Amino acid sequence: MIRGPQKGWGWSVLLTLIAGLLLVLQVSCSTIPYTDTDKAEDLMDAGRYDEAIAEYSRSINLLPNNPAPYVGRGYAYEKLGSMTRPLQITQR
Repeated sequence: MIRGPQKGWGWSVLLTLIAGLLLVLQVSCSTIPYTDTDKAEDLMDAGRYDEAIAEYSRSINLLPNNPAPYVGRGYAYEKLGSMTRPLQITQR
């Protein structure tokens, strides 16, 4: 004989799965602005450090809590030979 979900844990598992799916949908369809640093990394690879710094700065303005663009921008300044500029920015 096939039984339906047991009272208690069966429904809670189902509700947990539904909640997880809703969370995945919310994250995948979010309206977070474009903050990917791929473009800046491509500019770095091409040796276009000034443009990479601008791209990293744009990412920082959109999502200031993301550490990746800060690191990339500091590396771009290092490539330009400016070690004091990244220190001035991080000490603000």
